[in-house]
Formats: sequence, structure tokens, C-alpha cells
Amino acid sequence: MHRALPAVAGALVAMAGLAGCTRGKVNDAARYCEALTEQRAAIDGALLTPLDIAPRITVYQQLHDEAPLEVQPDWQEVIDLLNAAANVDLGDQAAVTKVTDQAYSTARAAQSIVDHAARVCGITLPAVGQLPTPGTVISVPEVTTTTAATTPGT
Repeated sequence: MHRALPAVAGALVAMAGLAGCTRGKVNDAARYCEALTEQRAAIDGALLTPLDIAPRITVYQQLHDEAPLEVQPDWQEVIDLLNAAANVDLGDQAAVTKVTDQAYSTARAAQSIVDHAARVCGITLPAVGQLPTPGTVISVPEVTTTTAATTPGT
């Protein structure tokens, strides 16, 4: 009976160590694969206007939250890139260059997401988080403003 105690204690220590690795998150690959399938249409499509970016960030954040720990850092890199792209001043060439450089450095993470989806889920994803290539004309929606005529004293 006393011989079993060290074995049980060892198993509990090992399980506690594994629980610490998951940070309390259950890595459910099936649920992640289901989320990828459900969000497939939202992932497709080019990011051609600044208005395209915010909805994509929302989808990517949801996928990040569902993702196994193996690819969560990759999703975060892509989300960080899109946040930078959403906030860049297109008139500031240095800022645009910085985001372009960030896009190149994020390519490995984006490819890792695509590869993981193929390997684990059997899903072929489009390029994730891809910004337009340099030289692509990004259309910025026109904003119309109206001004009301006022007369002095009213």
C-alpha cells in the first residue's frame, strides 16, 4: 500500500505541471477547427480599405482565443500587425515603412497559422493577415460633410 503512494504523488505532480503549461486553458483542437471553419468566409478577402481591418481584427481575436497554445502567439503577432496597420498615418512615410517591415516580420507567424490549420484541421486557409503589397492603391472611403448656414444672432 505504501509503495503506491509515491507513484500517485508522482502522477499528481506531473499533472500539476501539465496544468501549469496550459495556463488553465483547455486546448480543444476540435473547437478551434470548428471556429476556423465557421469564420472561413470572414478570413477570406483582401484588406483593401481601412474599414476592412477592424472587423478582421475582431475575427482574429476570436480565433486567437480558441486557438491551441501552439498557435496563439502567431495569432497575436498577426493581430498586432493589423492594429498597427489600422492606426498608421498613411501620410507619414516612416510610419508606413515601419508597418511594412512589421508585415514582413509577421509573415512567418501568418504562415504558421495556415500550416497548423492544414495539419491539425485539414483546412486550407488563405494567407492570414496579409496587407496589400507595396504599391497597391488603398482606397479610403470618402467622407462627406455638410455645414449648416448660420446667421448672426441665431
